[in-house]
Amino acid sequence: VAQDPTVTTHVADGFALATVVSTVVGVVIAGAVAAAMAVLVSRRIATPVATTSDAAGRLAAGDYTAHVDDPRMGPELADLTASVNALAARLQSTEQDRIRLMADVAHQLRTPMASITATVEAITDGVLPADNTTLATLTDNATRLSRLIDDLSLVSRAQERAFIVRADTHDLT
Repeated sequence: VAQDPTVTTHVADGFALATVVSTVVGVVIAGAVAAAMAVLVSRRIATPVATTSDAAGRLAAGDYTAHVDDPRMGPELADLTASVNALAARLQSTEQDRIRLMADVAHQLRTPMASITATVEAITDGVLPADNTTLATLTDNATRLSRLIDDLSLVSRAQERAFIVRADTHDLT
């Protein structure tokens, strides 16, 4: 079978062109599919991260009821959401303790202050004499206030992790 060299060249050129075109089209399609998959995957990952970030922002703003559901996208995000939820629970508990402590402190401070105020008014009005017994009552209430303030200072330092513990030896015999 005799072959015309121009036909052979034409067929070879056509084959080369078809190979290049199909390769370029395949690369473009593969790139488009890869880009679409990257967008889908990044959105799938970004959504729970954004939700967790929003919850962390709400926690920072004082909303301790913030909660994040597990996105079920692997152990890393499950650990992250569990940590944020544990942080929220801890902050909420701490805030409740703080509120309770402040109410207790206010009550404990109010009692000796009311006693001191009443005693001073009674002395001023001439109802009570300014004798040693009355002054001892004032001193006792002032001492009680001082102890309460010292206790508050200790609690504050302990919460700040600045509590200093000193070991001393004492003879208990």
